[in-house]
Amino acid sequence: MPRWVYLLGLAILTAAGAAIRAAWLNHPMRYDESYGFLEYIWPREISACLIYSAPNNHVLHTLLVALASRLGGDSPAVLRMPAFLIGVALVPATGHLAAVLGDRRAAGWMAAALAACSTVLVDYSVNARGYGLVCLLAVLMAWQTVRICRNAQAVGPWVLWTLLAALGLFTIPIMLYPMLVLAVAIVLAALVSPADWTARRLALRRVVASLAAAIAMAFILYLPVFRATGLEATQEDAAAWQSPLFVYGVGLYALTANPFVASRSFAEAAAGLPRVGAEAIGDWTRDTSPLAWALAAVGLAAATVAGVRRRRVLYLLPLLLPALWAGLSLAQRVVPFARVWLFALPLLMAVAACGLVELANLSRPARLRTAAVIVLLLAVAAASAQAAWRMVRPSRAVLVECCLPDARTVVTDGLALADGRTSMAWNYEVPDWPPLAYYLATLSTAERHFTPYLEADCRRVLVVVPAGQTLAGVLEHRPQLAENYGPMELWRSYPAAEVYLAPRKSAPSSAPSR
Repeated sequence: MPRWVYLLGLAILTAAGAAIRAAWLNHPMRYDESYGFLEYIWPREISACLIYSAPNNHVLHTLLVALASRLGGDSPAVLRMPAFLIGVALVPATGHLAAVLGDRRAAGWMAAALAACSTVLVDYSVNARGYGLVCLLAVLMAWQTVRICRNAQAVGPWVLWTLLAALGLFTIPIMLYPMLVLAVAIVLAALVSPADWTARRLALRRVVASLAAAIAMAFILYLPVFRATGLEATQEDAAAWQSPLFVYGVGLYALTANPFVASRSFAEAAAGLPRVGAEAIGDWTRDTSPLAWALAAVGLAAATVAGVRRRRVLYLLPLLLPALWAGLSLAQRVVPFARVWLFALPLLMAVAACGLVELANLSRPARLRTAAVIVLLLAVAAASAQAAWRMVRPSRAVLVECCLPDARTVVTDGLALADGRTSMAWNYEVPDWPPLAYYLATLSTAERHFTPYLEADCRRVLVVVPAGQTLAGVLEHRPQLAENYGPMELWRSYPAAEVYLAPRKSAPSSAPSR
């Protein structure tokens, strides 16, 4: 296949993936991306981007979103633009990984088609989160891993491998997982290599050095994060300001010992692994067809057999990934969220594409091999087109964590009443409030804004009750609403929420607002 034909095919598949993703750039904001905006972007200070108040802060991606916000505003499409561009770039990157790994450009087309139309990859391309960046960096690291396995003496691939790993760690510490997976692949490749022990020892020494260098570089990159987080956490302790060691220690503790990475009992970790594994597979196969499942299964099986026969360690990722996932989780006694292992999906797509080409190569004579490759290409194209068709439907649900689809409409309608004497309230104990707060922050103007409901000049309040909640439940968690306002009368009903309007009935409480 001529190179220009291969590149043209990749360009077409990338454009198709971009079009599918672009259709969802403006869908309603979700919990995590709204919270990340409010916590790290909305303060408009670089120090806010560096505060690691929760694992929600994917630092490198947060900085990219902050830059996009400064340049283009705070609309959902702008905030999602870094994730969108990264998600689009993941399509040709996955394809080229397959082409390099399998030495066949047809495999590149297959993998790119799968990545372009993967529902979960599309969803994380229009979600202002850093998981897509981890996926892209993992794919680029895998590409360098192929180069290292073929020539461990070349310095360039090792340098790039280390830099990509450090950037991934600076995005989300979960980059440690793809780092270790690919490091184990390099070690196994060195052990089964026919090279002499001098070359093997060189590869083993360099993989250890690269891991150490990547962690050291990431630690240096995190130093401003440790400082900003420590100062934020210790601002009420005057003595702590005089102790840089203490301040940096507090920041390091927030990164490495937050509740999301705290160890559980071994029994809890072991019991949680099957559930999370099933959840991950469910996410990866959502909106796909039985044809896609069959192609993926056949491709992964063929790649595994070829990997054993030809000593291609990266072909064995279908075996290595679940084994290392279970081993690392049990060693840490932590059950990561299913999305933590999203990086494995494009890697497995590339391996499955290589496996399909390996299967076609079993055909004899050469003309039959070419026909088999074409048939498999058409099958992958059909499965991908079916997934794409399902994704462009207006009724498609984009990620289950889209908490309140009506948030924008609720805030927009409520602002029609906003006159500096009206408030909007909701229950902070449930995960519906960040989208509401996001639209409230970005849609309010000097002329139309809500006033905190405990201020003396606030005369009425709109109370938002999302589906699945009750007005009584909201008032139970916000007792000052019931104390100061009433009676509550239904103002508007929405598909996913109801809004009640109530006038002030008494003097405002002296208790502080949350």
